[in-house]
Amino acid sequence: MAIKRSLLIFVVAGLAAAQQQTTSEQEPLAWRILKWSEADQVSWINTTLAMGIPPELGGALGSLAANKGSLTLPLIEQKIEEVLRSQSPLDLFIDKTIDTQKFIALAVSAITYEGDELALREVSKLLHLDAKRFDDAVEVTMIESRTNPFLLAYQGFAIGDPALDTRIAAWAEWELAANNKPPLPPALLAKRRGKVVLIDPPPEPDGGGATRQSWAEAMVAKYGGVPSEAQWQSDPIASRLSAPMARSLHDDMIGRASDIVQNRVKR
Repeated sequence: MAIKRSLLIFVVAGLAAAQQQTTSEQEPLAWRILKWSEADQVSWINTTLAMGIPPELGGALGSLAANKGSLTLPLIEQKIEEVLRSQSPLDLFIDKTIDTQKFIALAVSAITYEGDELALREVSKLLHLDAKRFDDAVEVTMIESRTNPFLLAYQGFAIGDPALDTRIAAWAEWELAANNKPPLPPALLAKRRGKVVLIDPPPEPDGGGATRQSWAEAMVAKYGGVPSEAQWQSDPIASRLSAPMARSLHDDMIGRASDIVQNRVKR
């Protein structure tokens, strides 16, 4: 009864917020929501989740996640936890015909799609809830990164969660494998680079040079210049690569970092 009463409160509050905040019939819902108070946004998010994230509201939820991730992503993760922990998960939804497993998949995608540190923090919580179910979520988040993914990798390591660390390291090793990439996990084939991929992608034409350059740029940003030998040895990425790979990349990476610094000085 308490759950049903809470859902009713969410629905009423969400609908009331939508009516009060509408400024123009032509203005997209995603834009209007960004002008609302945080309380109204929270109410709308909870209502949308209780509705199972219907397609017509998915875009607005994604926009809110992109613009106010610190507010939106934890609420989505919290809903996933509630569903997985509940003995009667359908009681958590307005529509009792919701496929809860599809909802979880959709909600996780809403988190990983953001491809940033906030997303990794919420994925970290999911891993501790069910590591097997959410095993691929870290790699998907890395793939979805809008900026240099190696910068995101460093941010992820800074969170300090071993469950994240091992998966970020696995992603990095795969990315840096150049022409000898191991098979990509099937669950990630359709996610990689935002394209539908039916087979593992071919090797990078430059032997992985673009990937290494991205890592070099991230290292320079992290260390404020060319990493020292001690920094290389303790680097969160380099120290987690297999010993042969780390040795094979050492000189190239230090050289690339040096070139980046020198080019900046010349400018």
